Amino acid sequence: MLTEQQFALFGRFAFAFNELEFLLPEYLELMLGTPELAVATELVKEQLFWKKVDRFKKVVQAIGTDRPVLRSKTDEATVIANRATTLAKERNKYIHAVLLSADSRTGQARLLLKGNETPFNEAEVKSLIAKTESLVEALSEVCLDLIHLLEEQRKLS
Repeated sequence: MLTEQQFALFGRFAFAFNELEFLLPEYLELMLGTPELAVATELVKEQLFWKKVDRFKKVVQAIGTDRPVLRSKTDEATVIANRATTLAKERNKYIHAVLLSADSRTGQARLLLKGNETPFNEAEVKSLIAKTESLVEALSEVCLDLIHLLEEQRKLS
């Protein structure tokens, strides 16, 4: 069995990543600016993370194409989405891992990650949590700025 601290790390990582996954379609709904929120919700509804990221990038890039004045923000949002894709691969490695053995006396655990037996790397999971939390902050900052600027541009149109 994993230690409480190791379980807590997995939980923190999962929740941090879930926040990232939740925010992508939420920000898209606001960017679309449809008068009926249910319409925007239906347009951005996706099940798989990869599809959410792909839809996010397509919409953001289309905004940048139609409103070149916003291109720097849309490019920034695309870079963040690409980072999220890379981070998702690291997340999946751990979320889909199998616990092979654990020594409760030493706290050492061995996992099966993508077919390879490896020791549980607490430092790597902590690093991934920090990267995820940082990415959530960056995504929120750029999307909120973009939404604000987009609303201003729409008023000028």
